[in-house]
Amino acid sequence: MYRISAVLCCQECAKTEGEPCGGDLGFSGTCEPGLSCQQPGPSPSEGVCRPILFDHNEDT
Repeated sequence: MYRISAVLCCQECAKTEGEPCGGDLGFSGTCEPGLSCQQPGPSPSEGVCRPILFDHNEDT
């Protein structure tokens, strides 16, 4: 899976589960589909790609 880089110049590989993401101006990249960039991460401005969890009981 490819994503557009933070500087909008080129494609780069999307981050997978457990990899750092976000960061200042998004330089650490974005997560692949099904994952979101969540805190805490390796630095205050970075997160880690983790699965998006849905609460199936929320609709009842």
